[in-house]
Amino acid sequence: MGKPAAPQAPDPAALAQQQTQSNIQTAVAQSNLNAIDQVNPTGSLKYAEIGKNSDGTPKLQATTTYSPGAQNLFDTGMQTQQNLATLGKDQSAKLSGLLSTPFNLDGLPAAGNATPKDYSADRTKVEDALFARLNPQIERDRTTLDTKLSNQGIKLGSTAYDRAQDDFGRNVNDARTSVVLNAGQEQNRMAQLDAQDFSQANTARNLALTERYAQRQAPINEIIGLTSGTQLQTPQFANTPQSSVAGTDTAGLATNAYNQNYNTWLQAQNQNNSLLGGLFGLGSAAIIASDRRLKTAIQKIGELANGLNVYTYRYKGRAETHTGVMADEVARIMPKALRWLPSGFYGVDYDMVLEAA
Repeated sequence: MGKPAAPQAPDPAALAQQQTQSNIQTAVAQSNLNAIDQVNPTGSLKYAEIGKNSDGTPKLQATTTYSPGAQNLFDTGMQTQQNLATLGKDQSAKLSGLLSTPFNLDGLPAAGNATPKDYSADRTKVEDALFARLNPQIERDRTTLDTKLSNQGIKLGSTAYDRAQDDFGRNVNDARTSVVLNAGQEQNRMAQLDAQDFSQANTARNLALTERYAQRQAPINEIIGLTSGTQLQTPQFANTPQSSVAGTDTAGLATNAYNQNYNTWLQAQNQNNSLLGGLFGLGSAAIIASDRRLKTAIQKIGELANGLNVYTYRYKGRAETHTGVMADEVARIMPKALRWLPSGFYGVDYDMVLEAA
């Protein structure tokens, strides 16, 4: 009997195939657990197997069915949408003629003139008209003042005369300034009237443009409204609870089993080597008396790979402890290693025992 061989490692390809098959079976189980039929007032949802996929897994189909009342609403809604679609199709045929016609702005009010007018000539006319009235009055007032001063005996060049002329000059300047200001106000009034006319013209044109655009867009918007009807709703079902089945870790189980077997074998090998270490010294002695009848205090301490038990013992009448096998067990397992001694007891050839260990 030789040493037991180490456990064989699992085949990776076969292990991967087993793991894949286990994963597929787990996925199928999960799919079947989650394919829960549902029924509510608006309809039902049913699952059914309709065949097999290429890998042999079942192929499922989910079918939604309306309740009678919901089916009637669905059919009516579909017919309504069809009617609207047909109407939209007919109306859309008219768009080619509408869109091929250039947008016409004829007849619209003209926009206001944004270029400001020059009213300086008008201002000059106003000033001239005012001065035409003012200057004769100034001359009459000057003559009246001179006559008044002469009658009062105030002579030319006197202080009173100069003061009176200064007052008259200031009044004349004030009158002339008033004329200039009045002419400027008239120019500003005419510019404001022009700006008002500009704003009113633009407002009128914008309103006309808005109406013309509305006429152009109305048929298009009608067609869009006809072709964008509300979509019909399918029955609403609750979310299916997702059940989960833990996959079997075939690869892990096989690897763990291999590791356990290997560790057991390794432990046995270590134990065997330890026992052999205690027997190697006996091998040099060749044949040792191993008859159980000669021994006492026998204690089993292990087993060799060839099946022989190893013991500690003392020879009767001696105090030393020895390690070895029993001749009666060698006779059963390795009879060729058994020797008959002249003393009438059995001995064991330890060289043969260790060779087979």
